[in-house]
Amino acid sequence: MGRRVGSLAALAAVGWLVWCGVADAGPSYKCGAHTYSDRPCTGGREVGAAKPHRLDHHATPPQDRAKLARRAELKPEVRERCEALDTQLVEQQAALDKLPQPVQPSDERELVQSKLKYHQLRC
Repeated sequence: MGRRVGSLAALAAVGWLVWCGVADAGPSYKCGAHTYSDRPCTGGREVGAAKPHRLDHHATPPQDRAKLARRAELKPEVRERCEALDTQLVEQQAALDKLPQPVQPSDERELVQSKLKYHQLRC
């Protein structure tokens, strides 16, 4: 019976806090084993804060390591050419984006040739 009354009292207190808007007023801090505060305290930690979701299973994983591993296997002169193509591709794409749309195939020729060379070198 005592446990039931305690549960009902706790439920009523939470309901009252939600109704008053106090429950969502800001962060709470745990300052000791059984002590909580609405202000930061020495040695305290914030409780109730939503933890950021760090994994996004639908996002494309970064390819930096794979690219670096592929490049490490290339000869130094090929690697230098790939690095030059990296910047060249970005510049050509930026120049193409500035042109009025729709672009003509003749406008895309240099970019397509650079992409083909990039693929042929296995960059």
